[in-house]
Amino acid sequence: MKIIIMTLFFIAINSFAQDFNALKKAAENGDKKAQLELGMMYANGKGVKADLQKGIHWIEKSAENGYAPAQLNYGLLYYIGNGVKVDKKQAAFWFEKSAENGNSDAQNALAQMYYRGDGVGRDMKKAVHWFKESAQQGNANAQYSLGWIYYAGDGITKDLEKAFYWYKKSAEKGSGDAQYNVGWMYYKGEGVSADNKQAAIWIKKAMDNGNAKARSVWRKFNFEQYLLH
Repeated sequence: MKIIIMTLFFIAINSFAQDFNALKKAAENGDKKAQLELGMMYANGKGVKADLQKGIHWIEKSAENGYAPAQLNYGLLYYIGNGVKVDKKQAAFWFEKSAENGNSDAQNALAQMYYRGDGVGRDMKKAVHWFKESAQQGNANAQYSLGWIYYAGDGITKDLEKAFYWYKKSAEKGSGDAQYNVGWMYYKGEGVSADNKQAAIWIKKAMDNGNAKARSVWRKFNFEQYLLH
């Protein structure tokens, strides 16, 4: 399965232009969103001189105050070892806090860790649980992963209809890998009735999205012919 790990500090901060002193005061007064934004500003050197340790301090404050995006980012710090020593148990701890607070990216990250046994014991039941929680919120990466697990029967009962369902959800959100898989499943009649035209439509989407497999099979099986009828 293609593993997708988020980039640290992925959250877009929209308040860099606001008054720094006002933001700092709000953070000091316990505003958890302000604490995260202040931490981001320090960590990224946006609107203030970069200071990673001050950034970590405020991200930690926000995480401890129960703010799910901060808990996710604090976990990511431990996962990659940015400003702190790599500690995947701590990463999983904070991912779980964020996941329990409904953050779909944290749910996906935690699921990936359980799936691979990365810093935690491999646990397919927990992996599937968190993939589902994330996928049901519309996380395309989790939807793709869930599709793969059902397709391969990896630790759970193989179910091609469920695999197709989740691949298609991910494909509709623009995943090139999922688009290819949807097209191929239409072509082979796996988990869905065979439909060459639909196969060609999705293979072309994947190809246009830069998917190398789609480009290869498009030529090899002459999928263009199915769009002409």
